[in-house]
Amino acid sequence: MRFSTLSATAAIVAGVSALPQQIQPNAQPATALPVSAFLETPKFVTPLTLEEAMEKFKDAPSTNSTTMRLMAAKPATPASATCTNPRTRPEWETLGNSDKQAFVDAIKCLMKKPASGQFRGAQSRYEDVVTLHQTFTPQVHNNDIFLLWHRYLLWSFENILQTECGYSRSMPWWDEAKWAGNFQSSSVFSAKYFGGLTNGGCVTNGQFNSTSTTAHIGPGNSNRAHCISRNYNAATTQYCSYDYVNYCASLTDYHDMQNCNQGGPHAQGHNGIGGVMSDVYASPSDPVFWLHHGFVDHMYQQWQIKSSSRVSTTGVDGTDATGAALTMNTNILMTNLKPTVKLSQVVDTKSTTLCYTY
Repeated sequence: MRFSTLSATAAIVAGVSALPQQIQPNAQPATALPVSAFLETPKFVTPLTLEEAMEKFKDAPSTNSTTMRLMAAKPATPASATCTNPRTRPEWETLGNSDKQAFVDAIKCLMKKPASGQFRGAQSRYEDVVTLHQTFTPQVHNNDIFLLWHRYLLWSFENILQTECGYSRSMPWWDEAKWAGNFQSSSVFSAKYFGGLTNGGCVTNGQFNSTSTTAHIGPGNSNRAHCISRNYNAATTQYCSYDYVNYCASLTDYHDMQNCNQGGPHAQGHNGIGGVMSDVYASPSDPVFWLHHGFVDHMYQQWQIKSSSRVSTTGVDGTDATGAALTMNTNILMTNLKPTVKLSQVVDTKSTTLCYTY
């Protein structure tokens, strides 16, 4: 992604407003927007069933193919220095109740903190982060920067929770494949934590229900107050399965793997949860976004550990939204939220910039 492209986007970030805010006790519950309001927002990726992905990538090099691209034959060169004591991100369901609650509390803390003032319309520090995602959406979806930009966004969010809300743990990820087609049975969507999966209406239980939380970002580029709503489709979430995850992992080229991930388990997870999560721009309005993207990043990291070349200067190919080839010098921007970094600094989760593993 060229600096000039994202610099132009960054220049307009001040003109975008923001998202969820803790409302005052005894206030009226936030209301739901119609499901169509989220479904009709611009989409950047066509969701693929596993069968469609297998057809699309049938000629792509994989662990079952003798065809390899020249890029993979280059000698591996470390992309950046590695850290010595990486944090380990735990899987959500392995956590005890106190650790689960600590993560939820940290998110709620950020929703109560005042906005930085760097993002016009943001009413909380949490809204700063979601506004950033809304602003960059066209530049970081449906191209090969997707996994790397979202990796840095995830780290930035984790870092903010730690430094501004005293969150002393590593951010969890959620193994959606274990619950494919059965998301409702996970404790993620229990009344104790993130609230239930609805059929187009507001989340009315859990700690981000319509009485306690109002979203102000989205749908799309608009900014309208609304509750966190979901529109669950179990038939869609079945495509977050281990079979799908393993198929994407079998593709040996980064460009192919990330396309499989982005249009497969990533898109199907968003759309299966539905409602706010189906709005590409403002999906972080639903705090489940962070667990879902932990799953996406975990898929990427598990693919990388199969070969040292995948965290090196030979580990990435493809283009950004402008069509420019990705290189280790491609800039990853977070505007004023976090410093700009080079792709070389985030391609390895155990770099000195990120310093985490799963």
